[in-house]
Amino acid sequence: MERIDTSSVIDLPVSLILTDDGLFFFSKHRSAPHQRDKGGMCLESFPASTLQRMILAGYVSSVEVSRSDFTSKRQELMDVSKLIMYGTLYRHFPDALWKLVATSDLILHYNRSHPKTPFTREHLDRGGAIDASGQGTAAPALALLEELSVSAADEALKERSSFSEQEKEMARTIGRRYLSHITAPFWLLLSASQRAVADPMLDTLRDLVASYIGKASISDYLALLLMELGVYAEKKLVGRATKELFHGNLDADAVMRNDEARSRVLAEMERMGFRVTVVWKIMGRTASIGTDNRLEVILYDRGSDSETLKNQIETKKGMDTKNHSLLDYYEKIVSSASGEELGLFYLGYIEEACQKQDIRFESHVSRIEKNDLTIVRLAFHFR
Repeated sequence: MERIDTSSVIDLPVSLILTDDGLFFFSKHRSAPHQRDKGGMCLESFPASTLQRMILAGYVSSVEVSRSDFTSKRQELMDVSKLIMYGTLYRHFPDALWKLVATSDLILHYNRSHPKTPFTREHLDRGGAIDASGQGTAAPALALLEELSVSAADEALKERSSFSEQEKEMARTIGRRYLSHITAPFWLLLSASQRAVADPMLDTLRDLVASYIGKASISDYLALLLMELGVYAEKKLVGRATKELFHGNLDADAVMRNDEARSRVLAEMERMGFRVTVVWKIMGRTASIGTDNRLEVILYDRGSDSETLKNQIETKKGMDTKNHSLLDYYEKIVSSASGEELGLFYLGYIEEACQKQDIRFESHVSRIEKNDLTIVRLAFHFR
């Protein structure tokens, strides 16, 4: 699993549709990024942390990237995809925690003792973070957080026969990140409780964080899948534009290898409106019933063969991945398969990870003939 550096700047134009909370917030802050209309805004380039904070705050309902030249921005697109998936998981974590602890002895005992000021769901993400200095009353709470990040990482990795120190530290870092989204009131309550009450809660927390560390691997597979599907879609569009511009005298592969021809074809694609568009629809607690806690990723393109793509997806998404590492399998198909199929192999890894982590995953391809659109839709429902 790989987290991106949230201190980095992503040079990629994106369009955002804001939630009501986001509209309210940015209406009060005139220094906010450029707003395109009353429902959204555009960012030409942005710190990775900015987009993730907006997602965590519940200010963004969808993110869109639309361009003719997908290939040159593959890494940036993968980074945006990872940011959105991680942000979605971080945002869902307090809800998942509350479902487990709301009827625990810890919360029930506290609420019986404090009937006028009971501990509620809102205390998990309000009240400020634990003091990073570790001074005073925060020190025992921070020690618990660190203890949990270590034990959760060990639990998440225990089924693997081998892993590097870097992978172990990455798992701890991700676990620590999840736990840091639970604010001070909960940690202070937990650290002040008797061990007989706190220990069962620590076990519950460890298992939950371990499962969410496992969920994080989906972000890598999704980013790789989108990259390959985007390149596949772009290649199809280049082929179509090449026929228009060179009257069928050059093939798409030759164009992609020639800078001058590629520039001419990309300009023609812009003129003709040939674009690859990826939309991430982020749905949280304020969404309608049946769509809450759901992330939907939609890729649109003009020119792809939707039936071929649909058949390939149906064939690849259920394949067995247990006997292959991702790297080994990818190297194998690079040498034996055509480029337009590579990303589809990641469906097997996504499906396997979702089944293991109790995430409902759906994928399908559809075609809108009147608009000449092929649509790939991937949906993740976090229970």
